[in-house]
Amino acid sequence: IKVTEFAQGGGGTRLSGNSIQTGIIQSSNFNASTGSRINLNDGTVNFGGSSGSSFAVDAEGAVTASNALIEGEVIAANLTEKYLVVNDTNSGSYLRYVSGDATTGKKNLVFDGSLNGGICMHMEISCSTGFTINDIELPFTGSALAAGNVYIQTPDMTFDDQVVQPTFQLLLKSFQTGILLGGSSRNEQLVPFE
Repeated sequence: IKVTEFAQGGGGTRLSGNSIQTGIIQSSNFNASTGSRINLNDGTVNFGGSSGSSFAVDAEGAVTASNALIEGEVIAANLTEKYLVVNDTNSGSYLRYVSGDATTGKKNLVFDGSLNGGICMHMEISCSTGFTINDIELPFTGSALAAGNVYIQTPDMTFDDQVVQPTFQLLLKSFQTGILLGGSSRNEQLVPFE
């Protein structure tokens, strides 16, 4: 290993060698909100602190970025859309209360993360008490087209007035123990699958 001065007059060090082994490369200011770390032992990367990183790769290979611009050819063989289960514990992050009784009244299904829940395209409703679905709030996709799937496991669920505003027709189908909903870009009455 050779250690040399990197910048004239100090301020930097260069380490060079053809077989350097280490576990973690970490900036001197690394903490919860600043600095960077590459952990070669578990395969994790954090830029912008350990929690709330602006760019991170976890041990399973999941990549998160606070602002990403992906250009050129992208090949994603295993790209999946997030599936969330909404229950009594986390419902405040995915169900926006609109009117009526706080438990059984009208609520919007929030897919876009605006209630501090995850952004998703597939949602399962598994609450202990049924309520009325008033509307669906989907994430902005940069297009007029967006769709979300809702799987309902909760009994006694109802739909507002059979019309979901402003842009989504819901398709309803009984299956096993629940109901499957799908979205389209039309504003029409609730139509059962044949």
